[in-house]
Amino acid sequence: MEKGIIAVLRADVGEQTKAIDQAYRKIAGRQKSYTKDEEALDSMAYQLHNLYCAFEDLFRIIADHFENNLTDTIGWHTELLKRMKIHIDGV
Repeated sequence: MEKGIIAVLRADVGEQTKAIDQAYRKIAGRQKSYTKDEEALDSMAYQLHNLYCAFEDLFRIIADHFENNLTDTIGWHTELLKRMKIHIDGV
């Protein structure tokens, strides 16, 4: 794989990792108060949603960089998760 492509992949993964870390920090900060009121619970749910999406975006970045195209436009979320967990010989 070309050096430039690897550099872009590293940068993309690095930025996405920052988003994941930020979501984790927000969740940790809200853990103490989320059982006290409905608004705090909504905030916690929103942050968990953000964390899931951040991981999903990371997987998509990896799939895209390796030309691992997802063809099913309806079930691409499921296909992406399956693709990220399988072992591919020679890769």
